[in-house]
Amino acid sequence: MAEDLVNDPRQLVAYGLFYRGDRPYIPVLVGVRLDGVRPGALRLRANEWCSPGVTGVCLEIRWAWHASGGGGQDDEAAYVVAEAIALASEAGLDVWVMANITDAPPGLVGSPPGRPTIRNNPDGQGFPSSWDRDRANKWLETLASSLSQGNRAPIAGFMVDTGLRPTSSHSWLRDGADDALLFEWRSWLRRRYDSDNAIAREWAWPGLTRDAATPPDLRVIDRSDGSYVGSSAMARVVSRISKWLRRGEVPVPAGAYWPGTVSGRGGTGGPGERSGRELSPGQFADWHEFVGHVRSVYSRDLRQTVERFFLGVPCAIVESGWAGLPGVGVATPPLNVDDTAFLRGITSTDARVPDVAWVASSAVGRLDDDHPPMISLVDRSGTTGGRVASLVAAVGEGMVSLTIPETWMADPEVRSFIEFVAAHSDELVASTHLTDPVIWIDDPAYAGADPDDIASVGASATSLRWREERASLFMAMRLAGFQVRVRDIDRFGSGLDSEESVATFFPARRWIDLERYGRLVVHTLRGGNLITFPAPPRRQRDGTAFRSTFLWPVAMGREVLAKAPVRLRGADGGSFDGVGYGVVYPAPLPDNAEPILRSVSVQPGSGVEETVAAYRAQVHDGTSAVIGFSRIGHEPGVGDEADHVAIRRWVTRLVESVPRRVQPSEELAVLTSIRLVPSGGSLVFVTNPSPTSTAGGLTIPDPEAIAASDGLSFRIEFSTSGASASVSGTTVHVTLPAFGAIVLRLS
Repeated sequence: MAEDLVNDPRQLVAYGLFYRGDRPYIPVLVGVRLDGVRPGALRLRANEWCSPGVTGVCLEIRWAWHASGGGGQDDEAAYVVAEAIALASEAGLDVWVMANITDAPPGLVGSPPGRPTIRNNPDGQGFPSSWDRDRANKWLETLASSLSQGNRAPIAGFMVDTGLRPTSSHSWLRDGADDALLFEWRSWLRRRYDSDNAIAREWAWPGLTRDAATPPDLRVIDRSDGSYVGSSAMARVVSRISKWLRRGEVPVPAGAYWPGTVSGRGGTGGPGERSGRELSPGQFADWHEFVGHVRSVYSRDLRQTVERFFLGVPCAIVESGWAGLPGVGVATPPLNVDDTAFLRGITSTDARVPDVAWVASSAVGRLDDDHPPMISLVDRSGTTGGRVASLVAAVGEGMVSLTIPETWMADPEVRSFIEFVAAHSDELVASTHLTDPVIWIDDPAYAGADPDDIASVGASATSLRWREERASLFMAMRLAGFQVRVRDIDRFGSGLDSEESVATFFPARRWIDLERYGRLVVHTLRGGNLITFPAPPRRQRDGTAFRSTFLWPVAMGREVLAKAPVRLRGADGGSFDGVGYGVVYPAPLPDNAEPILRSVSVQPGSGVEETVAAYRAQVHDGTSAVIGFSRIGHEPGVGDEADHVAIRRWVTRLVESVPRRVQPSEELAVLTSIRLVPSGGSLVFVTNPSPTSTAGGLTIPDPEAIAASDGLSFRIEFSTSGASASVSGTTVHVTLPAFGAIVLRLS
């Protein structure tokens, strides 16, 4: 079985799929962590690996553990690795290797020989200098060399976990940039800008030089005693934000982290008159691009090391969290290579349906046709709830490679779903994901270039709060039955999508450039419905004031940061909570806009009175709506059920012009994914993300839209315990227990 996988790599990975010879298939791998395993202890565990439908194992080998053996005759780690490979080979399973370099052996990183010790952050997330990266690469070379020698079974694929996370770049700055970081940062800036004048213009900072440019400075927020560093007005503002984030008392001022600007390009005053702690979009954009550059170079070097020992074997970098949250850093960095064995990445995420739905949608929306979307599921909570539902959601959304924790294999429902994937592999890889004409713009380069990120980055342990809050609206759309496509701005409006979008969700930052703005204008002029949240942009990238009365006719409202819930009421009378960053507008609105959401029954401490929280306006042949809160509602299963029903009803009315292929009844809280299969009809994947049961109807208003007939017939292809379904006319009635799932064939 494994020998088929070491042939020409272009037969292995092509058209976004994995192949055995000329036949595509879905790799289902059991993730096995080897550190801590005693020699001889794997044979009993290997029985779980051989479950029907499992195609291979993914052996996680951690740097510190593997290097501890020393490479001699008594190298226990090397013995365990050899034993695991032999057991997998005996069972006819493919062998993938996960090289985990997140935990380096003590003394190998951080202080090059002959140079002063470079300070590292306490959590070990210091900047990976070129010396650090070289040490990691040398260990990977040692590992790959040992795996390629002797009579071992062929290695089917490699994964490498660099340890870089969306929060890593923030931890590099927590105590100020160290010497290694400053050296690489300024070297990169000298390549990016051909003169000091160029960077001064881009950063809106007169007198700035490339050799004096610094990354964003997070030390302005002192988390220990609430004091601030320095005496600038900016530092005092940031200190107030820090205190608010701990106690929920001080609202955020508009544009608190932006430097003041005069008209046109430029900044405030001459050289030395602007605090180094003041930020600009250009500075933040360059920082995020630099982070992407470091990741890209690191990934490229590691992949090339694997390629030297395993020619043609696919190699993927673990993308833990990067694709899993909207607007994080940069998209998976380009590697400037043509070999399809260099996979774009495998996404690792928690086994929660909301996370998996976003991760899968984002990955499928970003990857081109040559790179298969891969996912590795983890279960940090240790609970069993959501495991099977997350697998069902991943396959339904289009992931074509699954890596499952070894501990999950004791669950009979997990094994049952793996068997389903194996039995239907041919039609799953040939199926097409059916979506509705609604697009969610996820533009990381744009989202990552906002100085206001420093509020959540520096002062809160949940530094990705801004992005997590916006994901709540995405989930509300999915639970209302909408099949949403996620797109980068480069694809949106470029003609790359086969269908025109009827509605487009735009998670806005405080700035926008004219190219992005122009695409939104064209969409609306063509009759599209634009939904902006939580507030329209107010600046251009250089800091210049910006306002569009065409797309966003209502003047900017008052900014709030609501830590206590704000009760929001829709035009239909339903109400639910809103929290987080928001913008509210005084009533009444101008005649050209209508309120579609009001804030009422405000709790003490929220700082929000009864105002308009969302409005909609007619714009030429289309409409433009602004939703003033970054997070609406609660996690599935949290809060009052009436709130969840009200949210689904409200978002349905918000985009009522969008036709849905599947319409859940109001009481039914499920996520659906529809895949058109070659044999006719569709497979509908239905998951319950909540810890409470749910029941209701899935109406198919136009059976032809899912390749079914008016006399709808169905068959249950997979279901968890307690799940059931029946059909009446064009409505399928389903009952799902907590975290339940069902796969229906409709024809």
